[in-house]
Amino acid sequence: MVLQTLEQCHNQYPTIQTKIDCTLSEKASVMGNESLLKQAFLNIIQNGYEALAEFQPANACLTVRLHQVLKPFKAVTIEIHNNGPVIPPDMMAKIFEPYVSTKTVQSTDENQGLGLAVTKQAIEAHKGKLVCKSNEQDGTTFFVLLKL
Repeated sequence: MVLQTLEQCHNQYPTIQTKIDCTLSEKASVMGNESLLKQAFLNIIQNGYEALAEFQPANACLTVRLHQVLKPFKAVTIEIHNNGPVIPPDMMAKIFEPYVSTKTVQSTDENQGLGLAVTKQAIEAHKGKLVCKSNEQDGTTFFVLLKL
């Protein structure tokens, strides 16, 4: 599902490099609401591509890593990383709140700023965790942990 969503988004941004690192077995499957999880991953991936397209850093790249964890419990980790602009430190505490956006071009869309709030709710509804780290050295990475 994550890779299908990535492909869908990449088709809109063909000039941005995309990397995939996947070590999941074919048996790794998260039980839950597929459309809700797909929307959650679409929000994160789309935001990453939009940030890269807006700021156009040299060697713009979106990287998705999918790995299986076996201890202390069976889970899958999904990391979505972009080497574009960082999220300002004063915004980090607010990015999962409704109607908060880091986009420099504000839209008249009444739903702008809901994506990460919806994403966090969707992940947590599946007993998962969503964390974001963003700094000048590493770029921005969203970490998702979902139990298998």
